[in-house]
Amino acid sequence: SVTGIVTSMNANRQDFYQRMDQLNHFVSEQRFPETLKMRLRDYFRFKNRYNNFCNHQGLLQYMSPMLRREVAVHTHMPWIRALEFFSDCCDDFVIEVAMSLTYLTYPANELVISFAEEAEAMYIINKGVVCTQGIILTAKMVFGTDMLWSNARRFYAARSLTFLNVFVLHRVNLMRILENEKFVSEKHKLYKVSVRAQFREEVL
Repeated sequence: SVTGIVTSMNANRQDFYQRMDQLNHFVSEQRFPETLKMRLRDYFRFKNRYNNFCNHQGLLQYMSPMLRREVAVHTHMPWIRALEFFSDCCDDFVIEVAMSLTYLTYPANELVISFAEEAEAMYIINKGVVCTQGIILTAKMVFGTDMLWSNARRFYAARSLTFLNVFVLHRVNLMRILENEKFVSEKHKLYKVSVRAQFREEVL
């Protein structure tokens, strides 16, 4: 109903104001420099404006397994299917991947991947701009795909150029999914795609 929507909006707005009050009290108490105060306030404003998906994640814990799967299909299936690595995988596998995603926000000019860190996650940009290996990446683009074929150290970095929202797929979660016997075919498909991607990266 309209009343329910308005009530929900007011509750979210009130939560945001309380969070900002807590932040203002914290930065004043700790006597942070003005530049850091501004960065913190801008960060929380950005999260409040664009992170509706993240704010709703708490609802999933109250859903049955089947409902969580249906929500994952509706919110993630189309764009995951558009990724080269998962385009030929079965629906059940894609759903498992979707349900394993986490959501992170970075401020501008922050390292998302540090040089020489282990390849433990890949990132799908929801909103924002990233620079990595001399390439500019924007929404719906992916980086950190080397975790698909190895968890070796990364000899490159990735840095946000703007505020950035990303979906994160951790290698440990992907490996757990691939251990399921019903995804033997997906494991083979992912291996072939990964080999091609690895070859392209080494050539470049």
